[in-house]
Amino acid sequence: MSMPVVPVAGTRNLGYLKETVLLDEGTVTPYEDGENIFGNRQPMAVRSAVLKVGDLIELFDDSELVLSNIKGPEGFPEGITVVRALTAGARYWGKIVEIEKAVTQIPSQAVSSLADRISGGFLRPATVEFAGMIGRMVVNATIDQNTPADVIPVADPTKLVLDVSEKKFKFGTGTNTQLVPMTRLTGATGSAVTGQILLGIGLQKLQVVE
Repeated sequence: MSMPVVPVAGTRNLGYLKETVLLDEGTVTPYEDGENIFGNRQPMAVRSAVLKVGDLIELFDDSELVLSNIKGPEGFPEGITVVRALTAGARYWGKIVEIEKAVTQIPSQAVSSLADRISGGFLRPATVEFAGMIGRMVVNATIDQNTPADVIPVADPTKLVLDVSEKKFKFGTGTNTQLVPMTRLTGATGSAVTGQILLGIGLQKLQVVE
């Protein structure tokens, strides 16, 4: 779902913070013979699910969204996540306020997998306001070995607990709703896994219907 929030009198920011993210806009395809606004022919890229300033976005889970996999452009803050256009369901949501060009703008061939779009630098950076967000932090978390392997997914705060005896965040079953994972951590069957997770503080869900 991609549509702007219509500004009306009294509208203010959705959250206290503006967050840097990468936009998942689907397959990026080279278009070798586009015409620019000056009438000149030049190479271009086409995105299958293009987003624009004012569009609503959501957090989503994917196996590629491990913090160590996601790199923003040089000079961008440590700890960054990926968002996509808002879809139906109960979603942690926000609004795009600014979009910048991708590190790699035009691929040599169509890039369809999210892993390749992230590693190749084809995702456009953007500034968004997440509804209710009042803070962010990057924490170390642990997932004990299990079969099948457990996961702390993006946008599921109930899978993250704080073990005060071990003094660490870890996978568990809880009632937390205020520390929302914005990146994922995937466990293993053979040994415990410890890794970093980006957390958004205070994010609010919206029930989205079609």
